[in-house]
Amino acid sequence: MRGVELRAGDRLGRFEVLFPLASGGMASVYVGRHTERAFRRPVALKVVFPHLTRDEAFVDMFLDEAGIASTIQSPHVVRTLDVSRDEDGTLSMAMDLVIGGSLRELLGAAPLPTDVALSILRDLAYGLRDTHVAAGPAGEPLEIVHRDVSPHNVLVGLDGVAKLADFGIARAVGRISRTETGQLKGKMAYLSPEQIRSQPVDARSDLFAFGAVAWEALVGEQLFPVDNPLAAVRKITMEPIPSIADHADLPDEVVAFIDACLEREPADRLSSVEAAARLEEMPEALFASRARVGAHVSSVLEARLEALQRRLHAAFADERGRAEGPEEGGREDEGGAPQEHAIVDTKPPRPRRALLPVVFVASLALLAAWGLHWVLGSDAPSSGLRSSGLVDEATVEPAAVAAPAAVAPPAREPEPSDPSSRLDGPPSEVSTAPEPTRSTTPRAASRRRPRAPEPVVAPSTPAESPPPARPGVRLLGRDHFDRVLEGD
Repeated sequence: MRGVELRAGDRLGRFEVLFPLASGGMASVYVGRHTERAFRRPVALKVVFPHLTRDEAFVDMFLDEAGIASTIQSPHVVRTLDVSRDEDGTLSMAMDLVIGGSLRELLGAAPLPTDVALSILRDLAYGLRDTHVAAGPAGEPLEIVHRDVSPHNVLVGLDGVAKLADFGIARAVGRISRTETGQLKGKMAYLSPEQIRSQPVDARSDLFAFGAVAWEALVGEQLFPVDNPLAAVRKITMEPIPSIADHADLPDEVVAFIDACLEREPADRLSSVEAAARLEEMPEALFASRARVGAHVSSVLEARLEALQRRLHAAFADERGRAEGPEEGGREDEGGAPQEHAIVDTKPPRPRRALLPVVFVASLALLAAWGLHWVLGSDAPSSGLRSSGLVDEATVEPAAVAAPAAVAPPAREPEPSDPSSRLDGPPSEVSTAPEPTRSTTPRAASRRRPRAPEPVVAPSTPAESPPPARPGVRLLGRDHFDRVLEGD
């Protein structure tokens, strides 16, 4: 079994030790964090002293009680996150870390303002009520008794919320307390009469301890001083318990409430449910706001809390630096500044073949639209020649204008038809009309070098004259046209 002194980086179950926080009569407390990065919030790790864990019955009872206490769900109870016993015998309990201080620290530093004290006591009463009414998974009552309600186990945070802590350890310690000299001396002032008499205890025992804590918080001194343990036992079990009205100037409803909690006989005391209800019925003006309670905690424990926050910041900033650094997954931008996080898409890339049908269909649609536009936007002779493949599209210039000399004047009398003047006649019959003007703007869709247009054959008679030829289009004879169509 290792000693109680732990170092940073030591593991306790699922948690890692960061630095020591405090030490008490039964355990040392460390600040730690979960070993899984996703749960890296700070926690309090309470490590039981080795001499207490030598008793196996103590260990079993401790684990059972702490396990039951972990089922309590309340904003006024410090959650028990985990209880573990390592292979070397180290017994530890992981709890929520409250950034603040205990009621014992606050009382030891300065008297509590009455409204601040009442606000803390109301939170404590709510925590006890939630503890005593806690039920198991099937709705069965767990009948949890804290057994160690004292200013040491009431934690007040900077947020102004008070919480009850340290479940599961008091009953286990009770097993060996009678053989450990002075073990109960520090908690004697808050024991109920039935605890001292070793009688069965229930939730009303916690209410007697609550009354003793309330007395001390409102008066500023212990109800049952423990300088002389025997005298303390006599006062708790035999002597009349004084009323708080004789030691503090308080409203009547507050005096009656505290006195009802301190009844010696359990049957005469308030239950935790009744206590919480009585406090809820009191005027809200009697209680300090959360902000005022938090400000009081900050002013009283300022130096210690600043030191704690610096150590926490350093511990977690060091981890963030390692996690976000360039060597461990952090990336740097072009300016050299590290980026905080990089979101990585872990999905497999989508196959490119899935896009091929879409591209194919889109291409067919574009081609069909282009062809329809081309057919509707051109004249009949040119369209026929284009579709038959007899006209080289590179030589067609849409912007060119046919020469007017290529058309016979309408007033001229028709001459007798001469076979030699047919379209397939000799080259000597080719018209010497001026060459049509070519457009200087190239076709955007053609990348081939355009050919020079051939001369247009002048018609012999108006009846046989073809439509004006487009500039740059070579007209063929009828016989040659037929031979091409027949495949000669």
